[in-house]
Amino acid sequence: MKRPFIYHKTVQKQAMESPVKKVTLHEAAEKMKQMDRYYLVDVRDEMEYITGHARGSILFPVNTINAQTAAEILPDKEVPVFVYCRSGARSKRAALILAALKYRDVFDMGSLAGWTDMEY
Repeated sequence: MKRPFIYHKTVQKQAMESPVKKVTLHEAAEKMKQMDRYYLVDVRDEMEYITGHARGSILFPVNTINAQTAAEILPDKEVPVFVYCRSGARSKRAALILAALKYRDVFDMGSLAGWTDMEY
């Protein structure tokens, strides 16, 4: 006899323990204001970055993230990392990869839409 509720509780527990924190653009901006250092990472491709990106962001396309490139682009694993993309799918993937690479605080901002309208 299968007990799906056990699986559901396990998934919930894993989600609660995830090193990746999902934040809104507003929450991210407020957190960044309180920090001395952080990485703001645009995980879209180069052409998307050229057409517009958040001020101070680092281009690091999700399909190029691995242990070696992360060590070069984001050398300090203790510095909080905020990731964003166009729709939220790539930022989620990138955040999970960075968390697996042992970055301490990883924040998934999701979509960049609306960031340019905010005064941060």
